[in-house]
Amino acid sequence: MNIQLKPVQHNHLKELSELSKSLPESHQKAVANNIVSLAEAYVNYDKAWPRVIFDGDTMIGFLMVDLQFDESVKEADYPFTLIDEKETPTCELWRLMVGKAYQGKGYGEKIIDQLVIELKAMGYKTLFTSCVRIHPMPYEFYVRYGFIDTGHNHGEQILKMPL
Repeated sequence: MNIQLKPVQHNHLKELSELSKSLPESHQKAVANNIVSLAEAYVNYDKAWPRVIFDGDTMIGFLMVDLQFDESVKEADYPFTLIDEKETPTCELWRLMVGKAYQGKGYGEKIIDQLVIELKAMGYKTLFTSCVRIHPMPYEFYVRYGFIDTGHNHGEQILKMPL
């Protein structure tokens, strides 16, 4: 595997849309459509870090990080104990989507590995994420990877991982 996180380009849009449509209907309800995520990135341009996930030359998914999670927590009335001062700066894995054809093949860990490398290089100390617990996944994946359940639920389980 040769995982790369690349900036979104105009020529990626159609394939990103098709990747979203490749998911089973139950997953489509739990994961925002990639095009909707890109619209959110556009209106949150100051904090959103959207990336297309490639394995070599093959597009396999999409992710987006909130690079200003410290501020997002303050604005969203999260519990003040969620972030310890020594954990800052923090960011949040806002979206992670892998196309159906690429699921169950070990890509998730490799994608997070690459994401951690890039976030550490940017100076981040803690990565947060959240997920609904309708199905065992993705919660079990995140915990197995090393995320810690904070015990907080803000509509979704909130997990964090030191970088």
